[in-house]
Amino acid sequence: MTQESTPGAGAPGTETGGSFEVLRRRLDALGAQVRVAAEGLNAARVAEYGDSRLSLLGRAHIRTAQASVGRDLVQVGDVMLFGFNVTHGLKARTELADVFALYRLTHEGGAFDVQPAALEGSFLTDPAFVRDFEELYAYYRHARLLQLEIRAGRLLASFQIGERLTDRRVFRWDLTGEGARYLDARGERDLSPLPPFDFEWTRAGRDQEVSGRFPHLNILDTLFVETAGGTLTVKVENNTETGEGIYSEPVEERTQGLDDATFEFARVGRLILLRVLPYREKTWRGLIFDTLTGRVTREDAVTRGCVQLPEEHGIVFPGGYYLPGGEHRAFEGFTPGMALDRVVRSPNGEDVLFVFYDQDSGRSAFLVYNLIRREVQTPISAHGDAALPDGRMVLFQAEAEPTQVHAVQVWQTPFTSDVFAAQRPPGTSFLGRLGNAELVRGVSNLFALARAAQTPEVTAAQYAALAEQARRLPDTHHWLDDEHAGGARTLLRDVTAAAEAVLDEFEKVQALRAQAAQTLADVQGAVRRRLTTLNPEGWRTLPEFVTALAELTALRARLLTVRDTRYIDLGAVDALLADVQAAHARVGGATGSYLADPAALAPFHAQLDTLNTQVEAAGTTRELAAALEALGTLATELDVLSDLLGSLPAEDPVQRTQVVEGVSVLYGRLNGVRARAEGQRRSLGSGELTARFAAQLALLAQTVTGALGTADTPEKAEEGLSRALLALEELEGQFGEYEAFLPDILARREETVEAFESRRQALLDERQRRAQGVADAADRILAGLPARAARLTDQDALNGFFAGDALVLKLRDLTLKLTELGDSVRAGDIEARLKAARDQALRTLRDRADLEGDGGALIRLGRHRFSVNTQTLDLTLLPRGDHLALHLTGTQFMEPLRDPALDAGRAFWDVTLESESPELSRAEFLAGEVLAAARAGQEGLTLDALRGLTPDARAGLVATFAAARYRQGFQRGVHDHDAALILNALLPLLDAAGPLVAP
Repeated sequence: MTQESTPGAGAPGTETGGSFEVLRRRLDALGAQVRVAAEGLNAARVAEYGDSRLSLLGRAHIRTAQASVGRDLVQVGDVMLFGFNVTHGLKARTELADVFALYRLTHEGGAFDVQPAALEGSFLTDPAFVRDFEELYAYYRHARLLQLEIRAGRLLASFQIGERLTDRRVFRWDLTGEGARYLDARGERDLSPLPPFDFEWTRAGRDQEVSGRFPHLNILDTLFVETAGGTLTVKVENNTETGEGIYSEPVEERTQGLDDATFEFARVGRLILLRVLPYREKTWRGLIFDTLTGRVTREDAVTRGCVQLPEEHGIVFPGGYYLPGGEHRAFEGFTPGMALDRVVRSPNGEDVLFVFYDQDSGRSAFLVYNLIRREVQTPISAHGDAALPDGRMVLFQAEAEPTQVHAVQVWQTPFTSDVFAAQRPPGTSFLGRLGNAELVRGVSNLFALARAAQTPEVTAAQYAALAEQARRLPDTHHWLDDEHAGGARTLLRDVTAAAEAVLDEFEKVQALRAQAAQTLADVQGAVRRRLTTLNPEGWRTLPEFVTALAELTALRARLLTVRDTRYIDLGAVDALLADVQAAHARVGGATGSYLADPAALAPFHAQLDTLNTQVEAAGTTRELAAALEALGTLATELDVLSDLLGSLPAEDPVQRTQVVEGVSVLYGRLNGVRARAEGQRRSLGSGELTARFAAQLALLAQTVTGALGTADTPEKAEEGLSRALLALEELEGQFGEYEAFLPDILARREETVEAFESRRQALLDERQRRAQGVADAADRILAGLPARAARLTDQDALNGFFAGDALVLKLRDLTLKLTELGDSVRAGDIEARLKAARDQALRTLRDRADLEGDGGALIRLGRHRFSVNTQTLDLTLLPRGDHLALHLTGTQFMEPLRDPALDAGRAFWDVTLESESPELSRAEFLAGEVLAAARAGQEGLTLDALRGLTPDARAGLVATFAAARYRQGFQRGVHDHDAALILNALLPLLDAAGPLVAP
C-alpha cells in the first residue's frame, strides 16, 4: 500500500482555496471545538478527582556515619532503607551499618528532613539475615551492594560477589502488613529482569522473498525491505523493477545480497517495527514504520527493548517513545545498558511510570507517560527511589566520590498505593459515578481526536483513522452525549462527516502532489545535469560562456514557473534557485575575465561569415531555414552577452567600452545578414508558396467534390461541410498572412458553403418528399382499414387481421421508414391511428354482435328488423338519357346535371380510357406513343436505336414503356404485344417513305 502525505495549512507548497483546503479548514475548526470540549471535560474531572501532575516538593539530605558511595534507596513499611558501599580501609570485617541504614521522612515548617531510625529491632537484625550477611563478607571480602528492590511483595537486596555483574547473592524478605520477614539468600530468581519486549519478533525467511531485478522481503504485505546495492531500503510498493523506496541508508558491506542480512519484524498497533542486522555488522538497526504517516524513523533503541503504551497509544523504549501519527522523542542520558525494570500504573488510570535501570551504574531513569496529554515528561534520573503510600517519592542521586551527606529530592507523584487511593470517598455526582479511569480514557480520546483533526501534515490513512475514531467514540463512551459531559456526540458526528469529505477530496490532492513531486524531480535533474557540467575555468571560446549563461537563465525562468505549482516543495525550489543564481554569477565572472581578451569576439565574426555564405548560396527556403534558425540562436547569445555586460563590474571602463563597441559591431553585422536572409526567403518563397497554394486548393477541391458525392443524407452533408471548413481554416493558417491568397481563400469558402448548403437542402427536400409519400401511402392504407375490418365477423379473425394482414404489415414498415427518415412525429401518429382503428373495429364488432342479424344484413331493434346497406356511399357521374346525372351508389338518388359544356362532350360520355376510342385501339395508341417518343428523343429512345433492336428486344422495350403508363389501361401481353407487331411493320414504312413522312 502506498501512503501519500499532504502538507496542511501553512506548509510549503500549499495554496489556499479549493475544495480540499476549505474542507481542511472546516476540519481544523471542528478539531478546535473538540479540544475546547475536551479541556472543559478535563477541568471538570480535575475538579472532581484532583490533579495528578508530577511536581518537586523539596529537598533533603541523608547523613551516614561514614563516607560512602550511595547505591540504592527503597521504602519498607514506614522507613526508608538506604544502601551504600563503604571503602573498608583497615577494618577487618564489614558490619550491617557499613551497608544499610534506616531513615524516616519528616515534614515540619514547610521543609523536609530525613531522620535516622535505629537498626536494632528492625528486620535487618533478624539473626538468620545477620548470619548470612556476615558469611557473605567473610567469604567474599570485596562484595558490594548492587541493588535494592521491592518486587512481587518481597524486598530483594542484591550483592555482587565476583568480577561479573551476574555473580550475585540476593537476600530476600517477605513483606506483609506486619512488617518484613527474612526468608533466605537465594533470591536470584526473584530478581530476574523483565522481558525486554511485550510482543514477539518474527524473523523473515524465504517465504517473504520476492524475486526480481531488485529482490526484497515482503513484510506483512505493507513494507518491502532489502539490503542489496549497498543500501538498506524500505519500499511501500511491491515493485522489484526499481531499487528506490521511501527510506534508504548505506550499509557497510556493499556487495551483500538479500540472504546475507537478518530481518525481524513485529506489528505493534498502527506501527511496524523492523530489526535489521546487515551482513558483517555487529549492531542491529531499528526502524519504525508509521502506517498513518507512511514514514520510516531510525531508532536503534527499539532493538534492545520496547514495550507498548496503554490503549495502543504507541511504544516506549530506553530513551524515548513513539506515537502513531509521527510524534517521536528521544531523550539524552540513556546508556545502552539500561533495560526496563518495572512498570507502575497510577490508581486513577491517568499516568504510567516506566523505570529503566542500568545494573552497572545503578542509575534509574523514570519516564512518566500521561494518557490524557499522550506525552512523556522529561525523564528523571536517580540511583534509588522510595515510594510512599501517599504518592510522595524520595529520589536519591549518588555522588561519584564517598561522602557522608547524600542529597535526595521529594516529588509528589500520582502513583499512590491502592490502599491510599481507596480511602477517597466515592463521588455522588455524574462524573464521580463514572470513575476517574473511564473519564481519563474518554478525555484522552477527545484530545487525540482534536490533535488528529488539526495535524498540519496528514495522509489518507490518518483521515480514515480519524473518521473511524470519531465514529467509534460515542459507542465506546456512551456518556459523552450527556449534558454533564458536554454533549459532544453531535460534534463528533460533524467531525466524522468532515473527515470523510476530506478523504474523498484527498485523492485529488494526492494526484496533484504526485505531479508536483515529479515536476520537482524533473527540474532537479535538469539543474543537476547542467551544474555538474559547468567548468568555466576550462572554456576557451565565447559561445561556451554565452550558451551556459543562456541555459542558466532559462533554468531560472523554469524554476520560477515551477515555484507556482501547487503542493510543490518551496524550500527545495528556492535551494535550486540559489544554486542556479550562484552558478550564473560564477559563469558571469568568468565571462567578464574572458571578454577582456580582444580576440574573445572572433568566433562570433567567424560564425557570421559562415552564415552569410550559407544565405548567399541558398537556393530554396528550406536551405534558408537552417541559416535563419542559426541566426536566431546567435541573436539570443548576443542578447545574453549584452545583458551580462550590463551586470559585470566596471573595473576597466576603457576595456569595457571596447567590448561594448565590439558587441555593437556584431549586432550590426547580424542585422544585415538577417535582413538579406529574410529578403531572399521572401523572394524564393513567393514562387514556392504559389505552387504550394495551388496544390492545396486542388486538394481541397477534390475533398469537397468527394464529400458532396458521398453526402446522401443532410447529416453527412453537414459533416462534409465541417471537414471542408476545417481544411479551409488550416489553409488560411498557412497562407493567410499573404494578401494575394486571401481572395481565393474567401471565394473558395463561399463556394464550399453554398455547395454544401444546396446539397443539404436538396437532400432535406428529397427526404421530406419521401416522407410525405410514405405518409400518404400510410394514410391510404389507414383509410381502407375500417371498411376491411368491418367485413370480419368474430374477434379472432379481427385480431388475426391486425396482426398478419399484408397491408397492416406494410403499414408498420412504412412507420419504420418514417422513423428512419427522421419524421418520428408522423410515425407516432400513424401508430396511434392504427391502434385507434383496431380499438374501434373491436368496439364495432361487439356492437354489431349485439344489434345485427342474418350475417349483418339486418338490424334488430326489439321486434323490428331493418335491412342494412353495406355498399360504400360514393358519388358517380352517369349518362342518363340525353344528359349526365349525379348518382349516389347504393341508393336510388339520381340528379340530372344540365351543363352546355358537358353536353358538348356527348361523344366522349362512353369513353372510359384516354388510350382507346371506337376508331383507335389501345395497341395502336401505344405504338404511336413509342414512335413519338423515339422521334422526339425522349425517355432514352431514338429512331436509330429502335430500328437497331431485334423484334424480341423491341417487344421487351414496348412492354417496359407500357408498364409505366398503368393509368392508360394497357394489359401486359396483349396491348404491348400488338403494339410491337405494329412497330415492326411501321418502321420499314417510315424508312421507305423518307421525306414524305409528316413531321
